[in-house]
Amino acid sequence: MPAPVRDIPRTSAFLSSVLRTGLAAVEALGLMLALVLLLSVSVPLVFWVSLAILLLSGFVLITGRPVPRIQNRFKGFVIAAIAGICLMASATIYQEQREERLAGLRSTDPDTYLIELEQIDPDRWLAELEVLRPDLYQSEMERRDQEAQAERRRACTDRRLGEAYAMIQNEVRQHLRAPATANFPARYGGGTRYEGDCVYRVVGHVDAQNGFGALLRASFEGRIAYSPDTRTWLTVELSVDG
Repeated sequence: MPAPVRDIPRTSAFLSSVLRTGLAAVEALGLMLALVLLLSVSVPLVFWVSLAILLLSGFVLITGRPVPRIQNRFKGFVIAAIAGICLMASATIYQEQREERLAGLRSTDPDTYLIELEQIDPDRWLAELEVLRPDLYQSEMERRDQEAQAERRRACTDRRLGEAYAMIQNEVRQHLRAPATANFPARYGGGTRYEGDCVYRVVGHVDAQNGFGALLRASFEGRIAYSPDTRTWLTVELSVDG
């Protein structure tokens, strides 16, 4: 018996779905083959093309909105997987090629090698500079030391006296019987000064209760250092009397 007429649209829809799936698979396979072949021509080009495709397919996956040649999330997922694999492969190949080039330059043209390495990996460049050009390494270290000293001079001045006074109060509280009752004057005492090399001498007093609840005054004097690199304070010494 002939198939009912009502089954014809269902069959057509199924065949259409199979055809679309087949075409999507062919397109995905073609994309992968094209990127693989392109690797032998230009690795950086494959990297950027793969990255662009990955971003487009990611857009489809996140929003569900189609873009040319990527009409749905399933196809976006497949394309994203292919682009991601090619992206990682091109990055790995590029890294290997760069290392081979650097290794060749190191033995044939150390100066060019150091110039290129400085742009890629400054820490590795400094280590290689010490081995290949010790005189330049010494000059570089002296330059960095001068810059560090200049930065310390800019960061550590008399303007930080108030900050030093505030920071040393935490250490003073630890010497008190009732630290929660400590009351410091708004300004440090006489003798507070900047000693140089980011070290500050702080003099002051504090009112706090003793073990019997009586309010007593204690004087303190200490030295506290500031680290410009970590922006932290460290108490070097401290004496609290009273």
